[in-house]
Amino acid sequence: MSHTKFKLNPFTKPVTYLKSIFDGGLSKKDLRENTIGIAGTLGKTTAVRVIKEIFGPKSNVLLLSGTESDNWDLRKIKSHLNLVSSKAVIEVDSSSPGSVKKSLDKIQPGVGVVLNYSPANIENFGNIQANFNDLKEFAGSFLAGDSLILNYDDLEVRGLGKERDSSIIYFGTNQENCHVWANNVKIKNEVLTFELNYGVESVEIKTNFLGIHFLSSFLAAATVAINFGFSLFEIKKGIERLEPEDHKMVPFEGLSKALVIDDTYEVQVASLEGAIRTINLLPARRRFLILGEVHGLGDMSEQIHRELARNIFQAKVDTVLLGGGECKYIADELIRLGFLPEKALANLTNSQMVSEILTSSRKGDIVLVKGAKGSRLEEVVRRIIKHD
Repeated sequence: MSHTKFKLNPFTKPVTYLKSIFDGGLSKKDLRENTIGIAGTLGKTTAVRVIKEIFGPKSNVLLLSGTESDNWDLRKIKSHLNLVSSKAVIEVDSSSPGSVKKSLDKIQPGVGVVLNYSPANIENFGNIQANFNDLKEFAGSFLAGDSLILNYDDLEVRGLGKERDSSIIYFGTNQENCHVWANNVKIKNEVLTFELNYGVESVEIKTNFLGIHFLSSFLAAATVAINFGFSLFEIKKGIERLEPEDHKMVPFEGLSKALVIDDTYEVQVASLEGAIRTINLLPARRRFLILGEVHGLGDMSEQIHRELARNIFQAKVDTVLLGGGECKYIADELIRLGFLPEKALANLTNSQMVSEILTSSRKGDIVLVKGAKGSRLEEVVRRIIKHD
């Protein structure tokens, strides 16, 4: 791909803002150009946090999420954007039918990002196609002159760029087809390192984020920042300042001297796959996976849980400790594929998981604890790690 220069949305000059105040508010064009929408199944909050960190020294960033929130008052948004170099960032909700439309009805961004797609909240939509259609609606709302930023590495998202009037900008790990790309991606000493590239420019970035799947959020935020005129060095400083959120791939030393990774904020198909890829990149004597069920999959639950089992089977995971509910399909599929029954234990209580890990794990092992808040697996983490 030729590295075409982005259509930059330069920071509006102070005189323009002063004029807009006396004219009674921002023009529709200014409002659109200074509003960024972030959509996708996984990593939106991280992308928004990175954007705020990068833009922070130069720009006031208003975060918009939850369509019922008071901060969606259009007068307040316009008042905020009347400040020099200010931006509004929308974390677009796609958890139920019509939620994307609600966001777009309130304010239409002129810069849009689609991070990824994987099945989530299917029971709210009825089927997987209806679930994906919300992202299609978001991508289809951008017009000629807008900037639509897509994850080239995600096949479903890549397809959203076809037949669009908006300017398409790709990010990912494919140098030939991406405007902004990462290479030399490594995890060493629990630090994620990668090179960020745009055209002939490149910088090395080291972050305290452990999960390989955070890379798409970093690249998306970097692409947005480049589109607004930030340098790679400014982007590097912003990303490296940011610290991970609690319960999102946070490493601890276990009581058994094993490395325990707390990933109990949520469990989705994409985040589980990313977490497993991450522990496969880490040197380990053995790898343990403690896993709760994936909720909200409706009639596709059994199929998707069995697909997750196949991904686990192909990975370097030695022992899988599973909770109840739909996890039974993971255990059944693992054993069918050849896992020893004593290495794929299902329907365990949290106390049984704790006992198993404290008895079986040793120094040099990795224990990934992955689950949603409702499964209360954070309790397992607390009971198997050392405390100051």
